[in-house]
Amino acid sequence: MEAFQNEVSYHRYCVGNAVHITQRVRTSSTDDLVKTVVNTGKAVMMSILTTLVRFGRLIFANHLGMEELGKMIVLGLGICLVLIITLLSALFAIFRKKAK
Repeated sequence: MEAFQNEVSYHRYCVGNAVHITQRVRTSSTDDLVKTVVNTGKAVMMSILTTLVRFGRLIFANHLGMEELGKMIVLGLGICLVLIITLLSALFAIFRKKAK
């Protein structure tokens, strides 16, 4: 049960980071989308990378369950990082062009 709660928590963590970037883009006073996403993306990337390192240590555990949990969290957070940086930025650019 605890493993499931940990997986749900890192999904919430990814959504929270996506919300940070979305809020920053929506409230930005500048029209430079790239600058806004890059500046906020650096903070989000560092946040996710430090969490990846923290949970990545579980991969080296002597317990098979903890090792698998570490692998799943690292995989999930890695995919989340790539999607936030690439897909979310592309969606902002597409929808901003349609709005103009």
